[in-house]
Amino acid sequence: MQVLLRFSLCLLILFPFSAFAQTHQLSNAIPVTDQNGQPLPNAWAGGMSMPQFSAIELDGDGRPDLITYDRESNVFTPYLNKGQAGESRYEYAPQYRAAFDSCDCFGWALLADYNCDGRQDVFCGTPTSNVRVYIQQTQNDGHMAFELLHDPLMSLYSSLNRLYSGKIDFPSIVDVDYDGDLDYFTWHVLFNNIEFHKNKAMEYYGRCDTMVLELETACWGHFYESNFDNDVVLHDTVNCPLGDFDPNQRAAQRELRHAGSTTLLLHLNADSLYDALLGDISYPTVYALYNGGSLQYAYIDSAETNFPRSDVPVSVDIFPAAFQVDVNNDGKKDLLFAPNNSANGSFENTRGVALYLDQGNGIQPDFRFQYQGFLQNTHIEVGSQSVPTFLDYNQDGLQDILIGNSGYHVDYTDELIPALALYENTGTAAQPAFQLVDDDYLGLRESGQFFPLLNDMVPTVGDLDADGDEDLLIGSIFGHIYLFENVAAPGQAAQYHFITDTYAGIDVGFWAAPFLYDLDGDQDLDLIVGERGGKIYLYENEGTPATAEFQLVTDHWGFIEIEDEYGGSFSNGFPRPMLSDYDQDGEAELLVGAVTGYVEVYEGVATALTDTLQFAGNLFDFDFGERAAVAVAVLDSSQKPTFVVGNERGGLQLFAPVSANPTSVEAGPPAGLAFGLFPNPARDRLRIELLGHPPAQRVEVWISNVWGQQLQQWVFEGEFYELDLPSWPPGVYYVGVRAGNRMQVRPLIIQ
Repeated sequence: MQVLLRFSLCLLILFPFSAFAQTHQLSNAIPVTDQNGQPLPNAWAGGMSMPQFSAIELDGDGRPDLITYDRESNVFTPYLNKGQAGESRYEYAPQYRAAFDSCDCFGWALLADYNCDGRQDVFCGTPTSNVRVYIQQTQNDGHMAFELLHDPLMSLYSSLNRLYSGKIDFPSIVDVDYDGDLDYFTWHVLFNNIEFHKNKAMEYYGRCDTMVLELETACWGHFYESNFDNDVVLHDTVNCPLGDFDPNQRAAQRELRHAGSTTLLLHLNADSLYDALLGDISYPTVYALYNGGSLQYAYIDSAETNFPRSDVPVSVDIFPAAFQVDVNNDGKKDLLFAPNNSANGSFENTRGVALYLDQGNGIQPDFRFQYQGFLQNTHIEVGSQSVPTFLDYNQDGLQDILIGNSGYHVDYTDELIPALALYENTGTAAQPAFQLVDDDYLGLRESGQFFPLLNDMVPTVGDLDADGDEDLLIGSIFGHIYLFENVAAPGQAAQYHFITDTYAGIDVGFWAAPFLYDLDGDQDLDLIVGERGGKIYLYENEGTPATAEFQLVTDHWGFIEIEDEYGGSFSNGFPRPMLSDYDQDGEAELLVGAVTGYVEVYEGVATALTDTLQFAGNLFDFDFGERAAVAVAVLDSSQKPTFVVGNERGGLQLFAPVSANPTSVEAGPPAGLAFGLFPNPARDRLRIELLGHPPAQRVEVWISNVWGQQLQQWVFEGEFYELDLPSWPPGVYYVGVRAGNRMQVRPLIIQ
């Protein structure tokens, strides 16, 4: 049965960083189109590399929205569901992003209702392969926030211990036995089996508002994954005997192999037993496992390689992970498949998410391939490691955007091929708009054989020969800088000619990140260059405006060192520096994008040769995702700067000036609607009890079977209702309660 769960969420106001932050907001407001003029509705969402999808209701309209968590950068991105019945249409909703900022997740995250209050909570991984749980709360001002409840989540093995859930794996959290509380499935730390951690909250306390986990079996389904590939071995009753599980049992004879698998428990046929989809870290295909057991003992009795055999089989470049959400609002949950590992960058990084719609009859699923690039085809998407810079390439007085990267995935090679993407400003001086002109500007991707060392491109522009147009420098992975001279006639679009790959003899070691700026006010451009370790080199222009000549002044400008999250002597901060009077106080500040995902702000540029630059905080105190890279320009009639920031995921995020008359943002829907079923399992009588304050609206209740057929419906008032159950066959049913736009559905077992 496919059940639409309605979740009650509220909104958290953004921008906690300083009074300046109050003038800007994370935005999707500037329109962007592709090369064919088609709108990119989610242009500024920041890109996707290894997204993980969860359904959640954000705006209270009754349609499940989406939250993605990208393990490439450990960031959440919200999307509002704007589709009608049978339609898939999502819009990036930056106003909901900050609600998830308190969730410190690593490797994986999924949303599920931990405490059956009708609101989604966050389960996620840690660097030590444990599990954190964040509970959704409603603040005093009515806005949503998440509060840390478990760090880590515990389970009873032979003794109470931290629940192990591999940071490179992906677990599954479902109510597998339909008793009303959530159970947990994860791969064994050493062996090739799935552990089933049963939630005993209902058994011990008669409540579903907590998790009391116990290891029920270390080999759910009586199968194990091969030691050599992604095949599975069925009917493993030697190491996984039928009957009661002994927690001291160990599969000692099993080879130690397991290191990376994804799991999704779901219904693949018309029965009420959970089946499974598996992905393996070394393979592009997905295994389907069919459960022929019972609610008490799962038993996988058949397997399907290259799922689905009835249609185009799943093929994800590396380590497929499966997610189930109703994408097109038809009441049936569809499947999304995405890469769960970068494999040193060699994965499909612009259209890696595959969509399979359930086109079955609502009883028997039938998953059919639709296309690659779900949501990605609505973003600014340049592969991996986007680095933007502003320029006026066509001399029309408007600022365009040039984006460097570390590469696009190409089908015929395991390597990423770098390229420049050019977006032209087709708007006006008062209201910008951008259109993709070329995703291989200058033909560097197609002519890559001529520039084999030009990787991880960091572009910057400036007039180096006083001819009135902007020349182009590109920093590269091996520490050198490439010069492309603009030889266009005055007033014409740029024509860049390659001059040298060792401009000014500059060599900063690895990952050169240049930026041109007149630091000393002598009317010629100087050059600062970031390098992998975190320091910034300063090269002074000792030539003339017409003939630039750069000389190294210091390899530790400002006496700062950008660090990664671990710090220490082996830290690699990957700084992407730029200079701008971003706060319009008359003095330039240093803004440095870092590997941590923050853009660090430093003051004291005028005295940086003799004094240490002073750290002034992180730009908007916002995590843009790993390898942040910022560009700043005045784009609209506000005359305030607009910030465009790239990241590891290959997209762009936008912080735009707040409108003088900003549209008010309403809080989300009211708190969730929760109820209890007593007893559950039931035989001939059932009590339905509302938990918390009863709603003011009329309350509707219904019971349906596993195929979604409504068997009984009525309206009641008050806090509880008791009824005699009809003589229905034993099995799993669903009870739903609705009040206004709030709804909650819970399973009921009739014996």
